[in-house]
Amino acid sequence: MKIVTIEPTPSPYSMKIVVDDMPPMGDSFDYKRETYSSGDPDYVQALFQIEGVKGIYRVADFLALERSPKSAWETILPAVREAFGEKSQGASAEAGIQEPHFGQVDVQVQTIHGVPMQIKLLFDEQEKRIGLPALFTEAAMEAAGDDNIVFARKWEEQYPRYGDPDQVGQDIYEELLASYSTERLQELVARAKNPQAPVRNDSSRRWMFGMKMIGAYAIAHWIHWSLVLSIFLSWIKLCRIRKHPFAGWQLHISV
Repeated sequence: MKIVTIEPTPSPYSMKIVVDDMPPMGDSFDYKRETYSSGDPDYVQALFQIEGVKGIYRVADFLALERSPKSAWETILPAVREAFGEKSQGASAEAGIQEPHFGQVDVQVQTIHGVPMQIKLLFDEQEKRIGLPALFTEAAMEAAGDDNIVFARKWEEQYPRYGDPDQVGQDIYEELLASYSTERLQELVARAKNPQAPVRNDSSRRWMFGMKMIGAYAIAHWIHWSLVLSIFLSWIKLCRIRKHPFAGWQLHISV
């Protein structure tokens, strides 16, 4: 069994190890450090010899490797590659091969009055900055107005990400583009110019949509039961006209 690729997951404590082998269709295996035994596959025993590996979940063409919060991927992953018969990180470095980065990437977003302008990534004592489109910069400058930009701008820390910094930066870039529509940027600019002006946020939009849905449901419900009552009254009239056996009932309904 050989490693095809190593991919980060949304969890900082789990890594996806894609391999060139698959168990029988539909089979899955869950191994834990506390319960694994000598009867388990060799690669499972080898992986649990690595300090920091807590669990292994095997399904389809990959393994989900779980680590202890006290251990770092930078020390675990080279040992994982060795367990699968690959060269160590030192040997790869000597050969000029750059190991992929799977450590923590700290994220900050520069804003002016809530309008994002720039992304900053911090990893391995390095820094990378990513600028946002002109639409954001123009909105930020408009929001700043006569304010001193140096004092108006600030860095807002985000939740850290894990994985390749380039991919992390691209993900955040796309998330910001999707989260800040032209309408939202205009609202932030208006709020910066007039802090007292009410700004309708996403929660209020959801609330208004919910109220509209409730109103529509109430109207539909009223129409439905009005129709049912109309049909019932028509049936009573028909019974009386045709001398239906049910017409002998004493119905106290005014038609």
